[in-house]
Amino acid sequence: MLAGCSSLSSVSLSGGMSDIPELTLYGCSGLSSVSIPGSVGSIGAQAFGNCSGLSSITIPASTSSIDLSAFDGCSNLTEIIIESGNGSYSSNDGAVYDGGQSQLLYSPMGKSSLKLPDGMTTIASSAFSSSPYVYNLEIACTRSTA
Repeated sequence: MLAGCSSLSSVSLSGGMSDIPELTLYGCSGLSSVSIPGSVGSIGAQAFGNCSGLSSITIPASTSSIDLSAFDGCSNLTEIIIESGNGSYSSNDGAVYDGGQSQLLYSPMGKSSLKLPDGMTTIASSAFSSSPYVYNLEIACTRSTA
């Protein structure tokens, strides 16, 4: 665990890792770049908590479980990218959705606006719990005709 290493700026996690345990990089406020290998299947609670230097992070297609508190306190995080081919999660406009983009699961703390995708029907109750600064929410409006 590297928790609390505030001077750490970049991390490339080992290709053999199957999960990123809770609190792994918690409080690494100087961290601005993380490389997550394709072998990672799960990301634990607060794994990147309070990493205020992160602005973007890419989650591999192999990741099927993300504790959505993993990014709590990442005040500059504006974009979470889920690689294509992930059956459990997807991303759009930097936010995290279920695999089919029908439910918004998490909006990063650093986002100030968010465009919801067409076809999204549900917003999880905790989707905005870590993003108090979303001031602009654009909702797609679809019309079906018979």
